[in-house]
Amino acid sequence: ISFAHLMNRPKNTVLLDALKPGYKAQISGFNEDLIPIKMLEMGMLPGSEVLVKRISPLGDPMHIRVSGFDMALRKDEAAFVFIDANSITKEGVE
Repeated sequence: ISFAHLMNRPKNTVLLDALKPGYKAQISGFNEDLIPIKMLEMGMLPGSEVLVKRISPLGDPMHIRVSGFDMALRKDEAAFVFIDANSITKEGVE
């Protein structure tokens, strides 16, 4: 396991894997070397809003909605997505 991405985290950001169900925030960026292409293709881009809908009972994966897509995202993938800490708000979960 590499933690190098934590050392390069921009200021005023939180990692997506830290968001709890019912919270939404704006994606501010990611570790470009490690982000899977499938996430970019599904609209997980800087400036997009992401909502954490639920987290599985064992803690992995997490169910998110971004750019109109619902997807399951493993926590280790979510740990490379930076979100703007100032944009975090509480949202109702369907």
